[in-house]
Amino acid sequence: MVPRKGWLLTKNGQKHEVPEALLDDEIISWPFTLQEVSPGGRTPILSPSDFYRRHELVPEEAYIYLNENLSPNSIPETVIRQMLGPLAAKRPTRFDLGLRDLVSISDGIAQRTMETRPHCVLIIPSGMWHDATHSTRTVFHNMCNIHTLKYRVEDTGIGPAYWDCTCV
Repeated sequence: MVPRKGWLLTKNGQKHEVPEALLDDEIISWPFTLQEVSPGGRTPILSPSDFYRRHELVPEEAYIYLNENLSPNSIPETVIRQMLGPLAAKRPTRFDLGLRDLVSISDGIAQRTMETRPHCVLIIPSGMWHDATHSTRTVFHNMCNIHTLKYRVEDTGIGPAYWDCTCV
């Protein structure tokens, strides 16, 4: 069996390695154990913000636990790769959108139904860009500016747009 690794990122940005015995748990709390209290003292109550959800970074090998209101996509790729160390070579650097037109991508960004990766660059195939009308390209450009997403138009051949996390 491959040894697994995991990290918990607290709300204030601290990184803590998660013991392997806890990596099977979908949700864990921080701190991992309750604080010691004096006999007869009050037991601290965990609040919902003390719970962290597991996200897979490298399939079945590396995980990150984040507070419910955070997505792993909100963590800079450089931070993730630094934590992973040698495991970073197994992490994908390209994430396909599966969308083949600029209107769908613009709508997904505007309605927040498309998973975004703010610390990566959205690669738009040049054919998709040229097939779109000028107004569609303008709307797309404005949506990217509003949501602070970086994009580039490249001659990548036929295929969907994708997030590239190597060029950040």
